[in-house]
Amino acid sequence: MYENEDNHHEIGVSTAELFLGAKFRRSFSATLAVVLTVLLASCGGNGSNGGGGGSSTTFVPGKWSATLYSGSGLLFANTVELDLDLVQSGNTISSDSGHSVDSATCSGMHVDSSTGTVSGNQFRLVFTIDSERITLTGTLSADGKSITEGKFTSSGGTCISGAPIGFSAGVFPPLSGPFAGDMQIDPVGAPGVTASRAVHL
Repeated sequence: MYENEDNHHEIGVSTAELFLGAKFRRSFSATLAVVLTVLLASCGGNGSNGGGGGSSTTFVPGKWSATLYSGSGLLFANTVELDLDLVQSGNTISSDSGHSVDSATCSGMHVDSSTGTVSGNQFRLVFTIDSERITLTGTLSADGKSITEGKFTSSGGTCISGAPIGFSAGVFPPLSGPFAGDMQIDPVGAPGVTASRAVHL
């Protein structure tokens, strides 16, 4: 009789333990499912943001100026300035011969033009001076308005003097509003004239 009661008691304890264990497993599984869902959602969000190269930079078209450095070092570098009015269509950027100019001292007619692409924060432009092609590549700033550590190569010619070092570039903001200044009229010694006008580009 005592053995039956003991056995019954042992069976009752085992059933309770099984019930509590099953309840714990269900709770743990539900918690784990929630954690996994949150983690997967986070990974999915990062993946979609990274689909464009990890950058949301938007290139700003307009009047750009690039300074190219070449030679043996920045302190005594040769410089060439490229000024252009870049327009954008999709990922393609360009500036025609009527809106491109250079400061190079090479010979020739200096018929300039450029064409290139932007993808995310990656910038690539081929600037042509007559038959010499200068390829510029760099990373755009976060606001899409400048490049500080660009690289360039030349197809060969006399417009770039010395080995290429690098270039920096930036967009000029539109000019608007009144400007005043002095105008000097030749010959030297003629009286100065003060003029002001509103400039709207």
